[in-house]
Amino acid sequence: MRFAVSVICCVLLSTPTAQCETFKKGIKYLGGAGFPDKKGIRDSWDNGMNVTEKEITFSFRKNLLPTETVATSAISKITYGQATTRRVGKWVAVGVIVAPVALAGIFHKSRQHRILLEWTDSQQRERGILMQAHKDIFVTLLNDLAFRSGQPIFADADDREWLFRNGVKAELDSAPVTDKK
Repeated sequence: MRFAVSVICCVLLSTPTAQCETFKKGIKYLGGAGFPDKKGIRDSWDNGMNVTEKEITFSFRKNLLPTETVATSAISKITYGQATTRRVGKWVAVGVIVAPVALAGIFHKSRQHRILLEWTDSQQRERGILMQAHKDIFVTLLNDLAFRSGQPIFADADDREWLFRNGVKAELDSAPVTDKK
């Protein structure tokens, strides 16, 4: 027992705190405010994301779009699963273009690991991106996003329970989306 505790302490102490998590592949970007609808991006798992203590960098397949960097402190909400439907509805209501395929896929009931990140950019504009994470990376991605941004993950009741069983702590997203305009 004492040996196991010593090993765990050594591993934790040797891990750098500013380490980043890089997801080179395994993300489909489905659309969002300021992200053009490009078939080569939304139909590919070859998109990536780099999450560090200070920023999140979205990278796109074959550089079809320039990389986008967002400060982790700017992240205002992380939503998972069916709860993304209500949040994306807000973006559609305010006239932001979201990929038509993403809109159709939102109502698909199989387990798709959809994640919606929302933030305010440097010009005080509300931004967001809807993505789908591959089943092999979604737990690590969600936990890393929540840890680095300091924001909880929101999900509906069923998804929240399912996430908990899979190692992700999520808050209940029961508040209706209201448009400030």
